[in-house]
Amino acid sequence: MGKNLVIVEVSQKQAYIFSSNKLRDNISRSAVIAHVTSAEYFGEAAAGYYERKQNEVYCGGGHAILQFDDAEQAKGFIRAVTLDVKKRFPGLELFATIHECDQEPAAKDIFLLIQKLERKKSVRRASFAQGSFGVEATDSSTRSVKEPKINGKKAVVPSLEKDFGEIPSGFAKAWEFENLGASKNESSFIAVVHVDGNAMGKRVEQIRERYGDHPWAEYSDILKQFSESIDRDFKSTFVELCQVVAEKIHDGKLGEIELRTAQNGDYYFPVRRVITEGDDICFVTEGKLWQH
Repeated sequence: MGKNLVIVEVSQKQAYIFSSNKLRDNISRSAVIAHVTSAEYFGEAAAGYYERKQNEVYCGGGHAILQFDDAEQAKGFIRAVTLDVKKRFPGLELFATIHECDQEPAAKDIFLLIQKLERKKSVRRASFAQGSFGVEATDSSTRSVKEPKINGKKAVVPSLEKDFGEIPSGFAKAWEFENLGASKNESSFIAVVHVDGNAMGKRVEQIRERYGDHPWAEYSDILKQFSESIDRDFKSTFVELCQVVAEKIHDGKLGEIELRTAQNGDYYFPVRRVITEGDDICFVTEGKLWQH
């Protein structure tokens, strides 16, 4: 039996996240990207079109692949999700496309689906701005439309301040750049560190070459496990990095760096996660921390 494969992907992630000069906004927008490509969001925004057990192939890192038995259901899902994103998250570019399979999907269909999406992204509008839903206020710090209110309430992102344990106990989260720390008698510098997985496309291709002739249910499960393992490994690595920083603090090995203190008396932790989704990590830190 044929299926309709759907890919949903956030484009221009960095531009969306860093369109504000506020650290809280950067963190929030990263959470938005993770949210709008999650099973929880699909169930909320496309109720009636989506059931996780039946439709999800894998989700993660601003990217999701799904499967539908019916073409109209697939189109209804895309229509519902993209319209909701446009209303609730101005400035976020969400691309989606469908690949129809005459029979049970195979590894090559995932490849064709991704190619189809890349072609769609390559011809994105060049001279027309995205429209709005009415008269909207502009945020002076981002020069873009302020986050709208739906029925009088701001859009809620459940994972907005999700913490997977990277901030060691006894420290406060820094929500402002100046709370990341400073150097005695010297100008302060903020370091923005971005780590991106290398040759992930080749690894996916290796999976296709090795397992491409396996039954669809088995192959899609392998892809799901791979996606989850990448996300898990990158997050655990970042947690370990933060533990090393905490040990330096406890051992007094920060040199001339002074940590800022929160109202409850805890030191602000000098590293703040912005992005940790899939094979993509970005964090901000006191610039001179890494000299010690």
